[in-house]
Amino acid sequence: MATGKEDLDQQLATAIKLVMKCAPKANQTTKALLHAVSQQPMDKLLDQAAIDFSDAVADEGREGALAFMQKRVPKWAASGD
Repeated sequence: MATGKEDLDQQLATAIKLVMKCAPKANQTTKALLHAVSQQPMDKLLDQAAIDFSDAVADEGREGALAFMQKRVPKWAASGD
């Protein structure tokens, strides 16, 4: 039976694998937006989120959609699951 630490380690490893499959720039941008929540007015934050989203769609979103249609892993995703 797994101990609490072993269970936590397994959950952490699973979470890291999921994050590593995500587009890195999108992860970075999302983290920056979350950090900005307490520092910027919401209207400014939402405007920035819209700009960041459109940039992500034009960049990593294109690769992600293409990989999905071609049934392959995106170039940024960690291999070796």
